[in-house]
Amino acid sequence: MDFKGRMKKLLKGKLRYFTNTLIVISLIFLVRYLLANNLLRMPDTINWYWFAASLLMLAVGYGFDCFSWLQILRNNSIHISMREAIESVGIAVFGKYIPGKVWVITGMSGRVSQSTGAPIIQVSLLATLLQVLNLALGAFIGLIGLTPYLKMSLVAVFIIITIVVIVLFFGYKDKIRNAGFVQRYKFTRKWLPPFIRSISPGLILSLVLIWISWSISFYLLAKSLGYPLPFEGGFVLPLGSSAGTLLLLAPGGLGVREGALGLLLAGHLTSPQEIVTLSAFSRLWFLVGEIMIFLAAGLLITLKMKRTKLNNTDTLVRG
Repeated sequence: MDFKGRMKKLLKGKLRYFTNTLIVISLIFLVRYLLANNLLRMPDTINWYWFAASLLMLAVGYGFDCFSWLQILRNNSIHISMREAIESVGIAVFGKYIPGKVWVITGMSGRVSQSTGAPIIQVSLLATLLQVLNLALGAFIGLIGLTPYLKMSLVAVFIIITIVVIVLFFGYKDKIRNAGFVQRYKFTRKWLPPFIRSISPGLILSLVLIWISWSISFYLLAKSLGYPLPFEGGFVLPLGSSAGTLLLLAPGGLGVREGALGLLLAGHLTSPQEIVTLSAFSRLWFLVGEIMIFLAAGLLITLKMKRTKLNNTDTLVRG
């Protein structure tokens, strides 16, 4: 094995060690918070059929989450399969529970960089851009949940204007990329074209579908508890989640998201007990979804390792 091959093998081993350490540390942070705030308790009454339906929609949302990661990479000529997207998203999902958002980005980017050979800095920048877009669209979709506070007509007008702006952006995408003000300055010439190239209709649609799926899932969660949350009330989840993500020092939005959900739910539910229970239980509920995508990623990685080992054994036997 030449020097380059040895270095590649060494880096692969280091990355695996880093990933495993990341998972352990993030789980310690998560469990510590859940125990300290008594969030592992199940509600006294729950309809398991509606709860299962909410978990199914939660899983659908994670499917779109993985697809959006695949989309933004392919828009930049970094080609991965859907299986690899699930692996990189799922294996890093608990990294967000370590204070600072860099760990989930590092976890996602590391696997992609390893499998494709793409520069880790480039992949990390794309992962960061994806997080920003996801946050912005989450806040945008979450406006539907503000109907008790804002007139529906006002929300509708804002949504229509935003859609028109997005359509115009895609219509003039190439002209914006080659515009004089972009080419005039070194900073815009270097960073704006990759940003524009990364955004595609498929990416925007997949990000929107993430939040729609999770909003429906949150509505079904409330239904499983027997709470009279209206359908549009489910859309407080994107807004509450975005608020939690904005606070960088709150790992995974812990505490902040629950508080924001409580405030937003007050416009849809009248019982303080229902508001507190739903916002608190949503953390455990969402954790179940994270465990599902994590286990799916772990299963795919395990099957791939077994297949690689079997192929290597067959090669040795034939040799």
